[in-house]
Amino acid sequence: MHAVITGANDGIGLETAKGLAKLGYNQTWLCRNLVKANNASREILLDFPSLRINIIQVNLASLASVKEAGLQVIALDQRVDVLLCNAGGTFSQYALSEDGVEMTMVVNYLSHFLLCHLLLDHLNPKARIVHVSSKANLKGKLSLEELKQCTAESDPKYYIMAAYRRSKLANVVYTKHSAELWSSREITVNCLHPGVVKTKIGHKSDRKLHQYAWALLSNLQGISVEEGAKTSIYLASNPSIASITGQYFDACTIAKANPISDDRTIQETLYSWSMGRIEKFM
Repeated sequence: MHAVITGANDGIGLETAKGLAKLGYNQTWLCRNLVKANNASREILLDFPSLRINIIQVNLASLASVKEAGLQVIALDQRVDVLLCNAGGTFSQYALSEDGVEMTMVVNYLSHFLLCHLLLDHLNPKARIVHVSSKANLKGKLSLEELKQCTAESDPKYYIMAAYRRSKLANVVYTKHSAELWSSREITVNCLHPGVVKTKIGHKSDRKLHQYAWALLSNLQGISVEEGAKTSIYLASNPSIASITGQYFDACTIAKANPISDDRTIQETLYSWSMGRIEKFM
C-alpha cells in the first residue's frame, strides 16, 4: 500500500505517517522543509526499515510547485492507494500568492485541488482521498462573491479566522462534489475535523498576538497530535468505511458539516472557479 501525504514532516501529518507506517504503508511525503522531513522519515524507518518513504519538496503557495511535485510523484511509478491532503496554514494579513489567489485559500484548499486532479489517473481502484478540514467550516462563508474576493488586490476587512473558515469549508464542499464526480472510479473522498490539536500551525503567523492567542487556546483546550491524527488514520485505512464517500467526520464518526456544503450550486461554483485557477497547470 502507498500513501501520499502533504505536510507529513510535523504535527498531525507526522503522527498520521507514523500510524500508517505501523500498518505497513509505503509513503511519499510532500513537504516544504526537507531537513525536517528527512529527519522525521529517518526516525520512522528506524522502527520500520522495510518501508519506503519518498520525500518531495513542495511549496503549497505555488501552483507551479504543486505541479512539479505531482509530476515527481507520478515519475515514481508507484500507484497511490491513499492521498491525504493534510497540510495547511494561517495568514495574519491579506496577501496574494504568485498565482493571484489569497494565501489561505491556496495553501489549505486550491493546492490540494490541483494535486488531486494531477494524481487522479494514478490512483489505484478503491483508492481513498482524505482532506483534513476543521470544525471551523461550520462558521465559514462561501459564495461567488467570496471567491471573487479571494483574487482581489486587497481586502480592508480581512480577518484571519474568516479566511481560515472559508478555506476549510471549501475542503468540505469539494469533498462532497468530487465524491459524486468520481464515484464511477470507485474512489472514495472524505474529510475530517481532527480536533483542536496542540500543533504549531498558528505559530507560523507573522503577528505575535496571533501566535500567543493560538498557543493559549491550543494549550488550554488542545488534544495531543497523536489523538488528532486518529481520524486521518481511520479514514485512510479502516476497512469498515471502504465504501463510504462524500462525508465529513469528527472523532472517527460521521458528523454534520456546514449546510452550505450540500448546496449543488455552491459545489459547482467552487469547482468551476477552482478549475479556472488550475487549468494552465494541468
